[in-house]
Amino acid sequence: MKKSLFIIAAAAAILASCTHDPIPEGYETRTLDFEDDSFSALIDSPQYFGPLLYSQDEYSWSDGTISHTNRKADWGEYGGWAWDSGAAISNYTSKTYGDYKIQLSVATEAAKGGHDGSSNFAVWYGHDWGSGELPVFTVKNGCHVQLKEMYVNNTAYGLSNCYDEEGKCIIADGQVISVELNATLERDFPMDGGINVATKTVTFNLVDGPSKIIKEWSKWDLSGANLDGFHLVSFYFNVTGNIEDSFGFSYPAYFAFDDLCYEIANK
Repeated sequence: MKKSLFIIAAAAAILASCTHDPIPEGYETRTLDFEDDSFSALIDSPQYFGPLLYSQDEYSWSDGTISHTNRKADWGEYGGWAWDSGAAISNYTSKTYGDYKIQLSVATEAAKGGHDGSSNFAVWYGHDWGSGELPVFTVKNGCHVQLKEMYVNNTAYGLSNCYDEEGKCIIADGQVISVELNATLERDFPMDGGINVATKTVTFNLVDGPSKIIKEWSKWDLSGANLDGFHLVSFYFNVTGNIEDSFGFSYPAYFAFDDLCYEIANK
């Protein structure tokens, strides 16, 4: 397959073009909703071991301002290339919880699984095992971006690890599964001898004991990832928590997200 299939139309990039001029007053709000036809072309079929995510071809997407490329891993003796981590586009739904074979599904009775009745959304897969190499979302050079909010949900695969086959919750008090958004920021106007690069982390709990298990689209305020006088350069997610087995972290490192809202400085 041709890599050009995975790149959003050039017109979108032109629309979102940015300059290095001083930040003007006022921002406009944009929402990354994954509903464009070019995003729909990235929905793999089947959702496990499909030809898009499980190939040697690059899996990339962009809305003209925010861009992302998944990381692939060579399975070597296991017979193929894997989707190792990153954000995949999906429109899959499931009326039941399930295993990795429905890794791109959200659990819902609705015909469409996205936030607010939309079709498409994204599924992140990735846990930081200490390598610090999770794939990032990058902001177009010269764009002054501030994050606002997005909507998140557990996947059907994740929820299958919260209940047994009879539907009984198996999450104990004190067990927590979180999504971290780790942002890298640069100062709007660099200072000689000053701190010009900063990092910020905001967290959302997908599971917080048996009484709070996210099963529907939930708003996540991302404003804590901003810093006065700085603009966003890149960010990545990390699914983590204290549910473990003898090998370490054992919860499926997946979550679904949609309608990522950000502000970008007007020219």
